[in-house]
Amino acid sequence: MVSQTVDRIITAEKTASDRIETAKKQAEQMLVSATEQAKAIVEKAVEDAKVEVAKQKQTNAVEIDAILKKAEENSRKEVAQLRQNVTSVMDQATALVIEIIMKQSSSNQG
Repeated sequence: MVSQTVDRIITAEKTASDRIETAKKQAEQMLVSATEQAKAIVEKAVEDAKVEVAKQKQTNAVEIDAILKKAEENSRKEVAQLRQNVTSVMDQATALVIEIIMKQSSSNQG
């Protein structure tokens, strides 16, 4: 009877020890699995961020290109306006010179 009790205690201790080892292994596997999942989540987040940065760079490049084109267009308009102004001033100066020459010519004749 004592020997049966001792056998039961030994069996209970072995069962408890086996369960502890099994629980440790399961915990290690869960930790490895959780670590792998976390790593995959982080890698996905990094890839998503890279894609977003690339999109933003592309958007910025498109916006910069549009700004440059608008600035070029405005510059062309300003240059055209300046040319028109210069032509107008030259025409006025030519007319004034002709008028002065005509007055001098008529005063020399008189």
